[in-house]
Formats: sequence, C-alpha cells, structure tokens
Amino acid sequence: MTAAQDRVSRVMVMFSEGIGATTTLPEDIGFQALDLGIPIYPVATNYKHHIRRAYPRNLWRMNQFENLGKLTGGRSVEYASIDAPLLFKILDSFKADVLAQYVVGFVPDSNASPTRHNLEIRMTKKSSGSVEGGRRRAVY
Repeated sequence: MTAAQDRVSRVMVMFSEGIGATTTLPEDIGFQALDLGIPIYPVATNYKHHIRRAYPRNLWRMNQFENLGKLTGGRSVEYASIDAPLLFKILDSFKADVLAQYVVGFVPDSNASPTRHNLEIRMTKKSSGSVEGGRRRAVY
C-alpha cells in the first residue's frame, strides 16, 4: 500500500446491527486500517432495538464499532433503518468527506532500513481550527 503511486483514496464503509458471534475486536481492524492509512466509516443500524441493557458487552462492542471512525480518521453515523435513497445519501456524504481531506506524508531516506513511524499532524494554534484523524502509523 505504501508503494502505491496511484492517485486514489481508499476508505472502508462498514455496516452493523450489532448482532454476531465474532471474537474480533474493533480495535484489531482499526489498527490495521490505521497502518494502511484507510479511514473507516462505521454505519450502525437499528442495534438499539436488538441489544438490550441486559447485554452490556454487546452495547460496549457497538460503541467500540462506532469509535472506529474517530480512531482511523473516518466518522460514524447511526440510523434506525436504511433504504436505498438513504444509502445513497450516506455514501455520497462519505465521498464528500474524503474529497475534502488532505493526505500528508513524507519520503524516507533511501538508504534507511524500513522502520515504523508514528505520524501526527497538529495545529500550531488550537484557535486556528482543528484536525480530525491526524494520526497514522506507517512503515517506511
């Protein structure tokens, strides 16, 4: 992925109702996406009607699922139900979000051996604005 020279943005849109029997933790997916520079856009659908307070772990997992957006530089949304026009609207809003983003990186010394770098973008003055995402783990 880091060697790709094509001028495209890669994103992942994930949908979940919170029903499943996986042992995969959302962070596992989030850290892989973070390493590859792929923001995740979680879409939570109708889980509040399926998951009751009697199942606090499932509610916790759905909160973690929604937090994948913030972790990876995407954003999450939540809807009670989704039909075709709303799906188009959701995907169109994610597309607009991605097109408004800047990608910042660097070119490592060609003689250096590949090592992991933690990249972070910060505003010089907090009053100037804000940065969403702003972090990436990469191996160069």
